[in-house]
Amino acid sequence: MILKDPVAIVTGAGRGIGAATAMALADAGVTVAAVGIESDLVTHTSNAIARRGGRSLALAVDIGDVAAIRSMVDTVMAAFGRVDILGNNGGVTRRAESWT
Repeated sequence: MILKDPVAIVTGAGRGIGAATAMALADAGVTVAAVGIESDLVTHTSNAIARRGGRSLALAVDIGDVAAIRSMVDTVMAAFGRVDILGNNGGVTRRAESWT
């Protein structure tokens, strides 16, 4: 299947594998919503995509917060009208005390 003007959400796009995935998708012609908890890092990724001629949107989102996820999807839908690809690279860590 070939998508026309595909749109992706990539979580964890501020650094490492997430940033590399966002860049690779953008290089392949995909519009990318670069998502991460640290605004400056996802903005850096989004700006790098733009410098290379791609379309991107930087969103600082805590993917451990369901309301924030819903807002993120609403924002992407308002900006681009669709989501075709979801790159789940962001991590959520929950700490709990263990008593033995």
